[in-house]
Amino acid sequence: RYSRDAAGRLSDGRLYLGIHANDYGSILTTQVRTFSAALFRPFLLAEAARDPWWTLLAFYNSIRELGGAKTLFESDIRSRLKFIFNREGFGSRDRRNLRIVEELTSRLSQAEIVGMMDQLGEQYSATTSRCVDACLASNIIEVGVDIERLSLMGVVGQPKTTAQYIQVTGRVGRKW
Repeated sequence: RYSRDAAGRLSDGRLYLGIHANDYGSILTTQVRTFSAALFRPFLLAEAARDPWWTLLAFYNSIRELGGAKTLFESDIRSRLKFIFNREGFGSRDRRNLRIVEELTSRLSQAEIVGMMDQLGEQYSATTSRCVDACLASNIIEVGVDIERLSLMGVVGQPKTTAQYIQVTGRVGRKW
């Protein structure tokens, strides 16, 4: 069924943004810049509006690409995020730190996958630190990952088929 507003008009749909940053010379640099900016912006929203945009779900076509991205999140993206907060005039106490960066892949056991799904369902709160900042996922998210609060996704590289693209990108933007 189609989402409609109170007047019966069709609601706005999802917004897709494609980035082709050939001047950076590396997809890794593009990821660092794009994901850092995407993780910075929710911090500027009112606290009550942050939850849908707080957790970045990043899809990778292969475990190898995902492994490289995990390294980026542990060092380069953290550094770039710190740079952005400094550039925008935030003090060291008034900035976002990436505390929880997880992966959702077939390398996890069934119990760990269920635990990760529960953790992804944790809503943002300024007073608790259980909300996932970023989740790096492989094709395991194509079906069965229905976490309504997620609204922000990065797809690194084109999924192999149109059906996979539809399934993967359909994991976010469900509630909002």
